[in-house]
Amino acid sequence: HNGGRFDTVFLLRELLLERKVVPQCIMNGNKIMCLELEDRNLKVIDSFLFLNMALRKFPEALGIPDICKGFHPYRFYDLTYVGSMVGLQYFDLPEKGSKEREKFDTWYKEQQQKTYIFKDAMYYYCRLDVDILRQGCIIFARLIKDITNVFPFYDKTCHTIAGLALKVYRTNFLNENTIGQIPAQGYGGNVNQSTIALYWCAT
Repeated sequence: HNGGRFDTVFLLRELLLERKVVPQCIMNGNKIMCLELEDRNLKVIDSFLFLNMALRKFPEALGIPDICKGFHPYRFYDLTYVGSMVGLQYFDLPEKGSKEREKFDTWYKEQQQKTYIFKDAMYYYCRLDVDILRQGCIIFARLIKDITNVFPFYDKTCHTIAGLALKVYRTNFLNENTIGQIPAQGYGGNVNQSTIALYWCAT
């Protein structure tokens, strides 16, 4: 999730420098939208381009039962650390007064009573992230397939939610041997531009 700006960059580096493999990439500026190895039937996409929300919102939005993303000190990175709970300055704190902040404060107080083993906490947090993402993507893909008969993550033409919408339109609504054309005057009889503006653009 959000891999096009982070995770996929490391994967691309590994493929190019260590494995000497050149994948096919679809870019949007410096963001990797899709990375594909056709000979290995492998495609890496950024789920954020389909599900434009924070990973912590997946369980509620997609109905994933009995799971919660939890909290992690993103600004702390000593893998060997074992000791008391790290300070609040290492966390990306939720907004004060929010329900999320109440959950965080309760969780943090509980953690202060325990020995904090950073390596174990990081492993648990990463496993949880992957589990939430996996379940969320499966639920989303099945939902779209059931409604539209299009499997979003497996189609070569779909790399974003907009691409998926176009695929659904072409598959279910566009008649054969036709192409979609926007009327010159726009839909609903509206005029896109004034006559003077159109004349100016044409000259």
